[in-house]
Amino acid sequence: MEDYQKWVDQLTKQDYSDLLSKIQSEGKLLHAVMGINGEGGELTDAFKKHLIYNKPLDVDNIVEELGDIIFYVTMAANALNISLEEILGRNRQKLNKRYKLGFYSNEQAIKRADKIDKE
Repeated sequence: MEDYQKWVDQLTKQDYSDLLSKIQSEGKLLHAVMGINGEGGELTDAFKKHLIYNKPLDVDNIVEELGDIIFYVTMAANALNISLEEILGRNRQKLNKRYKLGFYSNEQAIKRADKIDKE
């Protein structure tokens, strides 16, 4: 284990001297990204309690977590100076390309036609 820890330390050596200035300049985006991740975990946990522990689905809690996620997504959009309308428009274009038949299917989801041009 000690050898592994040393190996990871060596593999990840990096100059972090400018990290503080990056955090200060991109603090709002960092806050938003961390918030989205945290709230996503809370949403997952709320559904896990229903699915795994057979508790009644706590819709109020799920709505609360979805609201928190939307808050942080909006915060990220603001930090990037991009409108939610543009984000949703780009998402719609991507999904229209992926689901050319106009509806979800496992085959289209696996094929991911929207990613073919990007590879």
